[in-house]
Amino acid sequence: MDPEAALAPDAPRLHPDWPDNEAFRWDLSFGDVDTALRSADAIIELRLVNQRVYAAFLEPRAAAATVDRARGQLTVWASTQTPHTLRAGIASVLGIPEHSIRIVTPDVGGAFRAKVGSTRSTS
Repeated sequence: MDPEAALAPDAPRLHPDWPDNEAFRWDLSFGDVDTALRSADAIIELRLVNQRVYAAFLEPRAAAATVDRARGQLTVWASTQTPHTLRAGIASVLGIPEHSIRIVTPDVGGAFRAKVGSTRSTS
């Protein structure tokens, strides 16, 4: 099964305890999108497919985590440029409140926006 077919509502589930095959979704918009589309002179829809692009950042991808059961705190050290997004994603996947997750991000230099999203090292 290809990735797009796996997103279909009737696709076989990869994990029986998960409602669908989507790990997480990030919808991003600014302003009143519906009004902007209604008032646009033209709307162009197209699907773009690009080969995998890889930015060569200076530090490796890495993550480590520990749980402080007494305080109910998960601490994650991650080489990421978006610690708040990472915290929200972890909270969503684990079903725990964001305030119980602490993300520690060391200096990230020369990542060229390659460490903006979640990856295997942080998910």
